[in-house]
Amino acid sequence: MEPEVLEKLGKELDARIEKANGQTRQSIDGVETSLKSEIKNLSDKYTESQQKSDEISQKQQAQLDEISTQLKRGTMSGPAAYKSFKAVAQEMFDTAEKQLDLKAVKNRAGAACEIEIDTKAVVMESTNLTGDVVAADRRPGIIMPMERKIHLRELLFRGTSTTSDKWDYTQETTYTDATATVAEGAAIPKSELTMEQKRVSVKKIAVAIDLSNEILEDIPGLIGYVQGRLYSKYRYKEDNQLLFGSGSGTDIRGVYTAATAFSSVGVKPNNNPNFWDALAVAATGMAVNEYSATAAVVSVQDFAAMALTKNANGDYILPILFNGGNGAQRIFNLVVVPTTAMAQNNWLVGDFDQAAEIVDRRQVNIQISSENKDNFERDLVTLRLTSRLALPIYYPQGFVKGTFTGTGGAITIIT
Repeated sequence: MEPEVLEKLGKELDARIEKANGQTRQSIDGVETSLKSEIKNLSDKYTESQQKSDEISQKQQAQLDEISTQLKRGTMSGPAAYKSFKAVAQEMFDTAEKQLDLKAVKNRAGAACEIEIDTKAVVMESTNLTGDVVAADRRPGIIMPMERKIHLRELLFRGTSTTSDKWDYTQETTYTDATATVAEGAAIPKSELTMEQKRVSVKKIAVAIDLSNEILEDIPGLIGYVQGRLYSKYRYKEDNQLLFGSGSGTDIRGVYTAATAFSSVGVKPNNNPNFWDALAVAATGMAVNEYSATAAVVSVQDFAAMALTKNANGDYILPILFNGGNGAQRIFNLVVVPTTAMAQNNWLVGDFDQAAEIVDRRQVNIQISSENKDNFERDLVTLRLTSRLALPIYYPQGFVKGTFTGTGGAITIIT
């Protein structure tokens, strides 16, 4: 390329660069001028806002001081003071401008105010709230009373049912045993046996309760709760019948009623016979007659007395054969059952597995009807619980009963 051309090209490039640099400096100067202007505007607005905030703060402080002064002088008291203060506060919040003023006081560093108010104007929960202003929390459902833990049905043999209203069985009453060794050609001795047909009738236990449809609609789960209560009370009545029923009229003949009275069987404890000894001797007497005692039923009070028995040194003297496996208390392999069904000082030892049996004709049945008597007119519902059962006692000697108050003397004379 020719030198003159190169020189010309160089000058043109220098001119263009110079032009570009001038434009850049002009742009920078313009931006700097604009920024300075904006900063000045913001500074002026901040100063003006700060002055306005100071004025508002002074104005609000003057209002609060005036309220405090009036309260101290007594010119505002009781409901009037409360209303005046409320009016002032309401006025402060009525407009958006006042709200902004309060925010300015709140946000101002170091701002503080003090208000003195008569304590008579203080609203307190204990004196100013009437009724259920504060809603109560609630545990769902209905609290059911405590229940008996063990029932007689659980001790007796059960599972048999009948389709009749009577239960018959044949029982051996006497047996004359002539079994002996016999010489060749001699007459063989003959035994004699008598049997008797026995019968027990099926008895019914029942109860009913009326409920309004309103209460059923307004209390969720009431039907289930009432059914549970009816069944609970039924089991209490069943316990009483299985133990103490007289056997006459509509009563079942209970095992305690049919039991054999306690008597000595040739067993004598060493010294100081106690309640445990009575049960052990009764179980031994049954074993002599080939029965196997499975359980002893005592009152909860007597069981506590048995468990708390101490020697002269203050040591507990629970029998060495006593154990609490699986929650059951045992002596001589005899389960000791404390229950509120048994009266204090009374006890019963028995072969509950073989000596008697529960025969169910109708297991516990609960029915609901709105057609009982005038239920339709009165808008009522009736719940009815029924059960039918019999209790054949095959071996009355399989149960022994006694009282702790006289047992000690009876045991001491055993030889």
